[in-house]
Amino acid sequence: MQNIAAGNTIVLNPAAVSLVLEVVKYVGPVVVHDWWLYQLISGAGGRIVHDNVPGLLYRQHEANQIGVNDTANARLRRFLQLLRGDFRAWNQTNIAALLSCGAVLRPDHLAMLESFARLSTLPVLKRMLLLKRLGLYRQTIGGTMTLWFAVLFRLV
Repeated sequence: MQNIAAGNTIVLNPAAVSLVLEVVKYVGPVVVHDWWLYQLISGAGGRIVHDNVPGLLYRQHEANQIGVNDTANARLRRFLQLLRGDFRAWNQTNIAALLSCGAVLRPDHLAMLESFARLSTLPVLKRMLLLKRLGLYRQTIGGTMTLWFAVLFRLV
């Protein structure tokens, strides 16, 4: 539901590299490659390790494609992107890419992905019940509330 792995901070072990090299042969476009790598590797059952100790210095600049989103202006910009349908398009692109390599995903993770992919096709009550059953969340309460809002209004 959320990219928690910034591209310049990701370290892959040989098994993860092998997995990526296996699937890139037949996967179509993806949105935000680091987000998709996180989805692929975790979906395949890879172990994700978060190290709280910074390993590099990182600077934001005005040309960053995504960048920091913890200011009021950044939150507003991202909410407008949600309303405009940007996130739905991104999700659909990454869902298609993940489904194209479903054979490498754990069966339970593939089932969750398929359920999430059909959320927007369901009537509102079934949509909200499925979201609850899937147990999807974001890293903050506000982010999770926005996810529920997006599912309610078919914005994901």
